Amino acid sequence: MNRTRTFARVALPGFVAAAIMLALPVSAFAQRGAGGGFGQNPGMALWMALDDRFDEVSKQLTLTETQTESVKTLLKEFTEKNASVSRLKKIFADMRASRGQGRRGGGGAAGGRGGGGMQGMQEMRTLMQELGPAFEELHEKVTGLLDEEQKKSLTTLLQRRRPGG
Repeated sequence: MNRTRTFARVALPGFVAAAIMLALPVSAFAQRGAGGGFGQNPGMALWMALDDRFDEVSKQLTLTETQTESVKTLLKEFTEKNASVSRLKKIFADMRASRGQGRRGGGGAAGGRGGGGMQGMQEMRTLMQELGPAFEELHEKVTGLLDEEQKKSLTTLLQRRRPGG
């Protein structure tokens, strides 16, 4: 029993790190053409950036008032149309919380909690695959509002957010 708890405390941060690495694009736009796995979906990286830090991203992209309002509208429509995105957001938050507890020496495996453990990772993968086309559509609509300089800035911005990069 004690071995299991020790293993869980050691293994969970690795599982969380692997899940996050799978969730974020390896290179936001370079691999876009093949449409491969969800980890290569630039739309998901865009959604995460806009959802987590909209003001910072819009400032870095130098969005006009009109562009800002249009992007806000697209995000609102995306969230309303894709209700499961709120569950995905909760799983990410639970994984971050579990990872933080593991670093402080407490918590261990998240077990039956919302997004923890292997079950949470599997649910996350399923949701991300299900939402893949919607993330792509969001990406296309948002980048359609941007000029060429803003598109370059967005590419750089999303690539900087890569794990280990």
